[in-house]
Amino acid sequence: MRRVSEMPPLSSQRHLFDIPDDVAFLNCAYMSPLPRASVMAGERGLRRKLHPWNITPADFFIASESVRGLFAQLINAKSDDIAFAPAVSYGMAQAVANISLARTQTIVTLAEQFPSNVYPWMELAERTGAQFVTVMRPGDDDWTAALLASIDRSTGVVAVPHCHWTDGALIDLEAVGTTCRRVGAVLCVDGTQSVGALLPFDVKRIDPAVVCLWGVQAMAADGLTTVRSSYGPKETMNRLEAEVKAKGMTVFARVDHAAGATEVGLSLRPTELLIFGNAKGGTPLMQSAQTIGIDLPLKALVWQDAAGDTWLSYNDPSWLAKRHGLGHEVEAAVSGMTATLAAVAKAATASQ
Repeated sequence: MRRVSEMPPLSSQRHLFDIPDDVAFLNCAYMSPLPRASVMAGERGLRRKLHPWNITPADFFIASESVRGLFAQLINAKSDDIAFAPAVSYGMAQAVANISLARTQTIVTLAEQFPSNVYPWMELAERTGAQFVTVMRPGDDDWTAALLASIDRSTGVVAVPHCHWTDGALIDLEAVGTTCRRVGAVLCVDGTQSVGALLPFDVKRIDPAVVCLWGVQAMAADGLTTVRSSYGPKETMNRLEAEVKAKGMTVFARVDHAAGATEVGLSLRPTELLIFGNAKGGTPLMQSAQTIGIDLPLKALVWQDAAGDTWLSYNDPSWLAKRHGLGHEVEAAVSGMTATLAAVAKAATASQ
């Protein structure tokens, strides 16, 4: 597992949030702002209740099964491994209810970690007589080494985060998982601060008994940015095309999916795709990893939902870079592309 010092610096993600330029919000461990995509998804869900007669019994399962499948891909699991719970504390309570522990065993946690992965285990220790062990903050801030030194043959449960809540330090869960397997301990992970936002989280390599997280960051983990437009579908697309050309990019195609549906006797709400870009911006990315050519030129989709609202969706370039394993040498190009797309989307959708 890579250390923080080996991680490529994250480009600016401000465009994914509704944060004014004069605001710097740093207290995300307490209450983080929702990404625009998450807000839009929530609004779409609420708007479906405007016309409940259009909601069928199957709709209760289609979206949830899709989310289970997407999240399973994110952590290298199977969709049947994924279950929904109201909060991390509820998920950990379920784990507690299914883990047997002797009074001679210990439960190991970290000092100052978020209580959702602490209180359920304190209750189990009190109920079984097991010893509750808190690893105190080490002087060198190496949480992994301090944690590994606290795990022995008496350890029954290790309940830790991937990314420490108070200081952002990463715990090497692969090393922790290996040690847990060696001594027969159960590893339970709170992934809220990291899964879908930091390093890849692979359950096959870490082998935890349970991973719980609050799922806001996972909602946009597929890299799709969606912005609500103040205009109708046709005007939004016209504005988008004009902005793209104004930025010096070439429009390669404008695909009207709704018109195509009509030609074969089918109906489809307004759904139109714009394919655009330029060699100066895209070539450096393909020089780093040719496979990103499958996602280039850039694309933006303008579509109308069942409530009549218009949306503009596009792939976040930083997500594309991560998908294809692009290196440091193209960071500036990716950041520039990200900023340009955000500016184009804002100009196409925001009212003057």
